[in-house]
Amino acid sequence: MREPGWLLLGFLVRAVTDWAVVIAAHAAQVEILDVFDRHDGGAMAAAFAIGPMVGLVTGLVTGVQIALRGSRRAHAEAEGARPRRWPAAIRCVFGGVLGSSPVSWLR
Repeated sequence: MREPGWLLLGFLVRAVTDWAVVIAAHAAQVEILDVFDRHDGGAMAAAFAIGPMVGLVTGLVTGVQIALRGSRRAHAEAEGARPRRWPAAIRCVFGGVLGSSPVSWLR
C-alpha cells in the first residue's frame, strides 16, 4: 500500500506546485509587460484552464516516474541485489535543479 501513497503524494505535490508556478508566471508576465487585462480573461485562463492542465500533465509524469522507480526497486530486491541509490543530498539538488518533484527523488 506504500507505492500508491507515494505515487499520489508525488502527483499532488507536483500538480499543486506547477499550478502555482503557472499563476505566478502569468502575474509576472502581466507586471513586466505592463498588460492591462480589463475583464481578467488572462488571469482566469491561467488559474482555471492552463494551470490545471500543466499541473495534471506534470503530476502524471511525476507519478509515472515514482511508479517506475518503485518497480525497479522491487525487481532489484526480488533478485537479491541492492538497488543503486545516490546520496540524499545529491538527489535533492538534482530534483530541485531539474524541476522534478522532490518526492520522486527522495523515494
